[in-house]
Amino acid sequence: MQGGTAPAPARKVMVVVDPTRESDTALQYALSHVVLENDTLILLHIENPNSWKNTFPFFKLPSPAASVTSPSSAEVGGGDSDFLEAMRRTCEIAQPKLRVHAEKVEMGSKDKASA
Repeated sequence: MQGGTAPAPARKVMVVVDPTRESDTALQYALSHVVLENDTLILLHIENPNSWKNTFPFFKLPSPAASVTSPSSAEVGGGDSDFLEAMRRTCEIAQPKLRVHAEKVEMGSKDKASA
C-alpha cells in the first residue's frame, strides 16, 4: 500500500420514488449524504393504478442551480416515465460518475408488486 486508504467497495443504494416533494427530498438526501461516486443508485417506482395520488404530480426540483438543465414542470407532469427520467438526470447532474438505474414496477391486484 502506498500510505492511502483503499477505496470503498461499490454499493447498490435504492430509493423508492414517486412524483412527490417528499420523494424528491429523499433523493436529494441520498445524493448528498449516502451515495459515493462508485456506487450504483437504483430509483424504484411502484406504480399503483388505483392510487388517488396518481392524479397529482408534484415532482419539483428544489435547487435553482439545477433548474438550468432541468425539464419544465409541464414536461415533468406528463407521466411516470417523465418524472423518473427527470430524477435520473438530476442524479447525473449532482454526481456525474454515479451509475443510475430507474426501474418501474406495477402493483398487483392484491397490493403486491411484481418484479
